Amino acid sequence: MRTILPKSGFFTFIFLFSSLFFANVVFSQATVMTDKDDYAPGEYVIITGTGWQPGERVDFNFVETPKPATCVNSHDNFAIADANGNIYNNQFEIKINHLGVAFVLTATGQVSGRVAVTEFTDANVKFSTSGLPPNVNVTVQYQGTGPGPTPVNTSITFSTGGGGNGATGNIALIGNLSFQFPSTITVGTSAYTLSSTNPVSPTSVPSTGNYPIEAVYVTCANPSKPTITAGNSTTICDAASVVLTSSATTGNQWYVGGTLISGATSQTYTATTAGSYTVIVTVGCPSAPSAATVVTINNITAGVIAKGGVQSGPGCGTLDPGITAITTAATGSATPTYIWQQSIDGGSSWSTIPSEVSAQINPASFTVTTSFKRIATSTLNSVSCSATSNVLEYVVNPLPTVNAISPGGTTNVCVGSTLLLSNTTVGGVWSTSNSLLATVSEGLVTGVAAGSPVISYTVTDAITGCFRTVTKTVNVLAQPTAPTAGNISTIYDGTLKTGTATVSTGETVDWFTTENGVTTTSAPSGTNFGTYTAWAQARNTISGCKSATRTLVTVTITKANLAVTANTGQTKVYG
Repeated sequence: MRTILPKSGFFTFIFLFSSLFFANVVFSQATVMTDKDDYAPGEYVIITGTGWQPGERVDFNFVETPKPATCVNSHDNFAIADANGNIYNNQFEIKINHLGVAFVLTATGQVSGRVAVTEFTDANVKFSTSGLPPNVNVTVQYQGTGPGPTPVNTSITFSTGGGGNGATGNIALIGNLSFQFPSTITVGTSAYTLSSTNPVSPTSVPSTGNYPIEAVYVTCANPSKPTITAGNSTTICDAASVVLTSSATTGNQWYVGGTLISGATSQTYTATTAGSYTVIVTVGCPSAPSAATVVTINNITAGVIAKGGVQSGPGCGTLDPGITAITTAATGSATPTYIWQQSIDGGSSWSTIPSEVSAQINPASFTVTTSFKRIATSTLNSVSCSATSNVLEYVVNPLPTVNAISPGGTTNVCVGSTLLLSNTTVGGVWSTSNSLLATVSEGLVTGVAAGSPVISYTVTDAITGCFRTVTKTVNVLAQPTAPTAGNISTIYDGTLKTGTATVSTGETVDWFTTENGVTTTSAPSGTNFGTYTAWAQARNTISGCKSATRTLVTVTITKANLAVTANTGQTKVYG
């Protein structure tokens, strides 16, 4: 394999190789060789050899010409000879900075002292032709980047050889490359036309591997110009396609915008991108390009929707989210139109919301978790293409289940008295609407002042924070005023004297032996000398409410004066 290298490096290489070649003749017991004469970046050099002392270490020394400035580490390595004196090493990788370098490899046995030498190069691009007669000189102009990097703008001439096909040696190039083969080559009375190149110019030379460039020449009559038939509308949605069919069954090459489509050589081509498509048929030589078929992409982007600022949720029992927002507007080849869909089963099924055709939606309040999405549509050349937005999920958590407060019906409590309410739903909290009328603790209501406060029992879900409250109105009834005492203070006259207490209409008097005790009695009364007492408490005969205090009622009977008659007509009072 012939490699194109810089001239100064090439002569240095010849000198070193010639000297080492004669040395290898002297020490011909051992050999070293590589699996290829020329490598491309990314390939590994496989080093083998024979004739070494079994078990000895054979050191490898690499001399690079020219040595790249970026190559600062030594490539020297070694191999251990096996029982037959053979060596093997595959650890040297050709790098991109080795392009254009000639290597001299010297192998030295550390026990036997034997020395063997071989050489190889690093280049990657090769120009070649097919379809030309033998022994025709072909000159290729090319412009690109060589090792260094160094700009290259030159030409190379090579012969087609005895078989009619020919190739240059490898050339060290990398990156963008433009090249030009002769469009027509005349040999005798025959004219050969450049049919195609693979790849086409310009191209990009990869950083690894060999990169062959072949030009195909033909001499023949041009085929008829083909026609293209589209399998469906040539306006398609993004990610959709249209099948284009050539009138020729074979020899097709498809183009878009005048650029060859690599690998598109079938009778049909499936177009997925916008552009002007043509086809050329080659039967020995190419036809004229077909009339162009223009494929148009009807683009549509869904945009991004977001929750508005009214109430994004979660809600408890119900949610009124307000109008949605737009983070990114929908766009299309035509002006987008919209429909909205909703789901109440987590997106398993969706239903279209009637009459909602704007870019935003302001849904009515709902009582279950509901998701919304927007579908934007662009209609171009009677072809409609749609895209679906992201999903907005509005969470509505259910309220806890709470039983009614017991007892049911009308509930009364007197000021200063208590009433026990209960609820079979555990974990709730009691509260009152007006603590100036009644207080409540663990369901025990205490009347404070006459009125109708609302007693509430609230149960809160510990996970969602949602709560439900049940209420009961309690009538706090006023207490009667304490009775007015009808005390008696008199002199003994032998008749029964009874104290009294006066209360308002609809009230009665309960009598007790003490001011605060529970022992009942009757109104104080007596006949003989002494003091008789009892405590009077007013009680409403309808509500049963009692006065907050009792009134002391007293009957006091004092002794009468004693009169003694001595004789008729004379009286003396003792006393």
